[in-house]
Amino acid sequence: MLLLSLILHGVTFIFLFLLYQKLQENKERENVIEQKEKEIDELFHNYLVEIKEENQKFTEQINKMKKQQDKQRTQQQQSKESVIEKEDSTEFEEEPFFTKENFPDELDYEPLIPQEEHEPVYELTMESRVMHLYDQGYSADQIAKQLNVGVTEIELMIKIHTQLSN
Repeated sequence: MLLLSLILHGVTFIFLFLLYQKLQENKERENVIEQKEKEIDELFHNYLVEIKEENQKFTEQINKMKKQQDKQRTQQQQSKESVIEKEDSTEFEEEPFFTKENFPDELDYEPLIPQEEHEPVYELTMESRVMHLYDQGYSADQIAKQLNVGVTEIELMIKIHTQLSN
């Protein structure tokens, strides 16, 4: 009876130990998942900050261009007004280039004939170009410089692609 009790206690302790190990493994998995979620959140946050900075630069450039265009318009209007004033002082009429007398009866017109058709050109997406360069061993900084894109955007694409492929 004592031997049976010891065996049952031993089996119970082994069972409890195995359950404890499973519980620890689950907690470790949860911690890894939370860590990956935080990394992805940080990547998205950095990406959004970079996009905001680029948008601000872009709006500043647009505003500068608008100011330049407004200056050009005012200059053009002023020059047109001066030309109109000069024309008013020297009034003359221009004759049309084609009149009934000099208009040709038949026009020398030949429609364009399409040349040989070429094979369609396929353009790679940004993601495929990034992953192709990444597979060739380029770093995220090098890829960003080569494609003229933000580093965080490249890191985000690589991170998401590697997570999806795993």
